[in-house]
Amino acid sequence: LYTAQQWRALSAPLHIVFTTLLYISQHNVDPDELHCIHLGTTAYVLGSVLWLLVFKILTRAPRQNMQRIWDHIMRYYEQHTTSTQYTNLDVKSFCDPKAPNSDYPRLKGKGAEIKHLVPPLLSAWKRFKRAHNTHDNRLTNLLEQQVIIQSLVDESADLMFLPEGDAKK
Repeated sequence: LYTAQQWRALSAPLHIVFTTLLYISQHNVDPDELHCIHLGTTAYVLGSVLWLLVFKILTRAPRQNMQRIWDHIMRYYEQHTTSTQYTNLDVKSFCDPKAPNSDYPRLKGKGAEIKHLVPPLLSAWKRFKRAHNTHDNRLTNLLEQQVIIQSLVDESADLMFLPEGDAKK
């Protein structure tokens, strides 16, 4: 949507690559959906949602809590057409069960598994989250927006550029 010059003006401060190599701009960057989104931010978001459900929101032992979530996800998989599914999820899929607070939660898996887990985990989150909790409502919104983004990107997969209306969404 922008010339290189317009983009530079909008994007300050620029990464060192764009300030050192002046012939490089947004036109030279190929977005990597798999690594940036699914194996990147989405893996951390879903790991965090699972961690909250398992260790903070649901009241049973972590393994039992995870089993409730997994049962919900499996029902979702059965009721909806999901092209790629996890075959199993447990606590060690997103944190060290012996030291769950030792590192930031991050969901392990293949990019397609993580991508296609967003809708079923959104469903589980809506089922188990705390009612009227501001932070929980923000996470609901985040997951809903992730579903929308994934849908827009999927619909435009064969296009060179995301349509302007979709980019604005």
